Amino acid sequence: VRGSRTQQILSDLGIDDTVVMGCPSLFWSDDPLLGDRIETRWRAATSPLRPAVAVGPQKRALRSSHRRLFDWAARRDGAWIAQSGRLLVTALSGGTVTRPDGRSDRSDRAHLPAHAFFDAGAWISFVARYDVSVSPRIHGTILAAQGGVPAFCLAHDGRTSELAATCSLPTLSVRRFGRTRDPERLVTGTAWDGAAFDRTRQLLAGRYA
Repeated sequence: VRGSRTQQILSDLGIDDTVVMGCPSLFWSDDPLLGDRIETRWRAATSPLRPAVAVGPQKRALRSSHRRLFDWAARRDGAWIAQSGRLLVTALSGGTVTRPDGRSDRSDRAHLPAHAFFDAGAWISFVARYDVSVSPRIHGTILAAQGGVPAFCLAHDGRTSELAATCSLPTLSVRRFGRTRDPERLVTGTAWDGAAFDRTRQLLAGRYA
């Protein structure tokens, strides 16, 4: 199962033969010190940062966060990556996306090109060019980390929060992120624990093996 929350739900139902495994996408990189390398990169990062954002279907709870992410990406030449939904169709047709509420706010750009990938390796290589990844999609966050990019997940539901915790990926509060006027400052104030990430990958890799 993906984490301790799911494991507990199943245990309450009388199903106890479970193992917390996370997700195998956590092992795309074979670098045993990947987390340490990411932490070093994060400590050396300087503003302004170019963000990569992986997004999917629009949810009411994510509207404010999507607007903050869009404005940040528009100001800093960031990447807007379609992971699913209608946005994926737009990306595959070479289209652009507009700001979630249709307006430009603190930015002279109201449109961003949409990117999409069918190959994980190509996705990882693309994201590696950016300074940071902040996404409400957990697998977009995991893939960014595999490319050595400091990756933060906007934890907006129990499934996302659980898998991020299992993988020792740092999370950000959707409510706080949606209200901030300076998303970059909020993100740079969040630590990236490379040692914990590397220990977790070693532990979970052993379980998979």
